[in-house]
Order: sequence, then structure tokens, then C-alpha cells
Amino acid sequence: APLPEIPENYRTWLSEHCAYMEIDKLRGKSEVIQVKLPEIFVPLFADDLGKKAGSGRNGGETVRPVNIETLIKEKDFLLIEGHPGSGKTTLLNHLAYSVVQIPTQAKGFDGWLPILLFLKDLKGFFAGQTGITPSPSTAEKILAFYCDMTGSGLSLEMINAFCKGKKTLFLLDGLDEIEESQRNVVVHSFADFRTQNGGNKLVLSGRPHGAAGAAADRFGTNHVKILSLNSDQTETFIRNWFRYVYAEDSRIGSKTAAGMISEIQAHPSIGQLIDNPLMLTAICIL
Repeated sequence: APLPEIPENYRTWLSEHCAYMEIDKLRGKSEVIQVKLPEIFVPLFADDLGKKAGSGRNGGETVRPVNIETLIKEKDFLLIEGHPGSGKTTLLNHLAYSVVQIPTQAKGFDGWLPILLFLKDLKGFFAGQTGITPSPSTAEKILAFYCDMTGSGLSLEMINAFCKGKKTLFLLDGLDEIEESQRNVVVHSFADFRTQNGGNKLVLSGRPHGAAGAAADRFGTNHVKILSLNSDQTETFIRNWFRYVYAEDSRIGSKTAAGMISEIQAHPSIGQLIDNPLMLTAICIL
């Protein structure tokens, strides 16, 4: 059977939730800038799975880090671990938005349905319920609850239709943002649901303590850690940022970016401050 059309209101919901960088907390009282994520997004990297850095055939060769979006395309499931501010949520937002709204940027996901689930929003699902047992049907109940709660225009029927067509990309963000007992239910339920619905993809992300325990037990074979930004990524981000913020006068944007980059190069100790996307964004805003 042909897959249903992705509803227009779900496209709108994804645009509202994923198209802009979350910088309200960083802005403080400065002027409002809404920053479109696809315009400044810099890919995040991890060490390639199953290949230890530094274990090249000639002894001295190191393994090149791999773009995490590439790993998501290659693997049926992926567990992403990252420290606060390392870009976990931004990565998943960017991927979900691109799959639906900019397919040219999400090659390999043509016609897929991304389901972006912020686990912190499941508190209402668990409220007042005790003894929920993990199972594929619990995963379906969580999805139905989430469809209702977000009013995003998706339904469990539509998700199941895409699952049958092997074109669903589940993105579960914030393993660390729910209690351990709830996390165990979510992880085991979606692990079993995935087994039952082969051919679909499941990505989970969280801080180190959220990625431990049940998540590591079920998905540890494809467990990656987000690497700190290197100088190329940092400089690309700075150029993208100022080109975007000074869109009316690109010369000022280029000049400001070049100034900031040369200051960073002159003060190597700053490197540790800005190898994290959140800190880098804060310094660009300053």
C-alpha cells in the first residue's frame, strides 16, 4: 500500500519546534534574534563504530571521525551520548526538520517520517500509573499519548502505516530527563517495538548517565559519544552565524567573523571554552 501523505499540520509543527535554534536562555535581555537552524548548523562527529581511534593498520594511523547523521543513515539504531551543550537536541531537531522540509539535506531519507519525541514531555504519560510493563504495545501507547499531547497532526495509525512501509525514523531525545524507572520502560518498550517493526530506525540521545543502564544494555553495540568541536567546525559555525545575523550587510558579517576567528587563534586557551556548541553560541551572541 502507498504511504499516506505527511499531514501539513505536522510539517508546520516540525517547523515551529525544529527550525530555529533555542537561544532564549542565552540571549538574556539582548535584542531578539531568531536563528534559522539549517542556515548555521554544523554537523557533529563521533568516532566511527567498532573502530578505535589510533588503531590504524600501520599503527600510527588514526580513524577519521564520522558525521553522526551518516551513522544514523547506516545503522538501524544508534545511541548518542553527549555532555550538556554538546548539541544532541539540535542534531535531532535538524535531522527531523531536514527529512520533511529540506530532503536535499537529508539524503537517504526520501519519503521517511521522522518522529521526534522529547522524553521530558512524557511525565504526563506516567503520572498516577504504577507498574507499567515494557512491551511493544506500551511503546504504541506512548506514541498515541504523544500525538494527542503535542497536537502535531500525527496519529498512531499513520505512524503504524509508515512502520509497515519501513520508513519511520524514531528520534528519542533526553534519556536523562526522565526518572530511571520511566527511562527503563521507554527504552525496553521501544527496543522491543523496533524488533517487531524491522526496517525502521531508532535513535536515542542523552547525557552520560541517561545513556547508561538500560539504554547501554539494549543499544550499546551502536553507542557513540559526540566529539568536541574542532577548529574547522568552530570557524565554520562562526562564519555561518555572522553571515546570517548580518544578512543585510554581508561585509560586516564576514569581517566580524574573521575578527573573532583571529582572536581565537591568538588565544589558544579559549579553545576549551568554545569546543561545545552551546558555549560557542553564547560567545557569538556576546
